Amino acid sequence: MATAHPEIDLRREGPDAPPLLDIVKAEKELSNTKLRENVTNWLLTIFCASTIATYVLIYFWGFRIISLPPGFVHWLGAATIGQTAGLLLIVVGSLFP
Repeated sequence: MATAHPEIDLRREGPDAPPLLDIVKAEKELSNTKLRENVTNWLLTIFCASTIATYVLIYFWGFRIISLPPGFVHWLGAATIGQTAGLLLIVVGSLFP
């Protein structure tokens, strides 16, 4: 039961070896951390892609490359600002509880 974390050596044997429960707790914590990092990276990737797609649509609309109703473009811009503000509030709230 090896771990990739450099500071926790779970393979020690002998009298100073960590108890089995501590090993399981440490592995679960590392697994949860990796899962959170993975989900966060995917969500940020999707967020960046949707924001870039929105800016591209507005850019194309502005140069008359595509034709969209002005109300839709305004709504799209407002929705992008709203989701960005919401994400920033969540991040700042997590960093400074």
